[in-house]
Amino acid sequence: MSQRETRLQTSRPGGRLLAAILLGLMAPLSAHALSLADPHFEAFPEAIQVEASCGVFQNLAINGAVLSDTGCLFRFENTSWGDGAASSFERDPDRHFAASGSLTPEARDILAGHQPYGLYAIELELAPGSGSLVSAPVGFEIEVDTDRDGVEIEFEIPLRQAASGLFFDSNASDVPGPFVDARSGVLEFFVSTLSPDPSVNSIEEEDGIHGIEVEAEFAWLSDGEVATRFSSFKNRRLGVEGLVVPSHSVPEPTTSTLIALGLALLGLQARRAPRP
Repeated sequence: MSQRETRLQTSRPGGRLLAAILLGLMAPLSAHALSLADPHFEAFPEAIQVEASCGVFQNLAINGAVLSDTGCLFRFENTSWGDGAASSFERDPDRHFAASGSLTPEARDILAGHQPYGLYAIELELAPGSGSLVSAPVGFEIEVDTDRDGVEIEFEIPLRQAASGLFFDSNASDVPGPFVDARSGVLEFFVSTLSPDPSVNSIEEEDGIHGIEVEAEFAWLSDGEVATRFSSFKNRRLGVEGLVVPSHSVPEPTTSTLIALGLALLGLQARRAPRP
């Protein structure tokens, strides 16, 4: 065996170890908000996607600010468009829209005929002591209601004057004119808590599942006006309600740590390069 071959073989274990360390430190960058979301929504679970993580956050860039606090981070995505009809509302429909567990023909026609739906209100239920610091996207009014059993945090875009900044499915087409500056993608909310432990902040329980209660309400266009109730269908609202099970937030590695490890990995690769 040549000296060059010996050098390459003895350097590989160190390279694999350093690469593993680097990947392990970078992994939390994509693990901030892993959760078990839609299986725990009571109705219309395909209408929204929610992810949550709780922990100690340092220099969290959110909604134009940088926060450092103990709390829970929530990410919402509107997925109510489906194929543009009632497809996103077919699975596990609300009992007011269903018969024998399936959408009634009338409900299906109503839901398909008023697409797209914009998310305008969100409510979260967290442990006592939560909510001293709250962050929401621009346009959402915030209300914190405290009692001995928990804290309700309401985020709502007021529809009194203009329907501005409502949150739509990214796949929705032709958002109607009354909805001004419509948003899509992902919305982030932050609520401070006394504990970084997700299980402590998950005070609601259903069917043996403990989580944070989430409610979300939709608005749509009806007869040229923004509506939050189906006047032709028993004046029903459209929303989802259920539990999101938060993960534990993993602190992200500092920039200096990543740079140092990156340089070390580059140096190792340079040492492994064949010499002329």
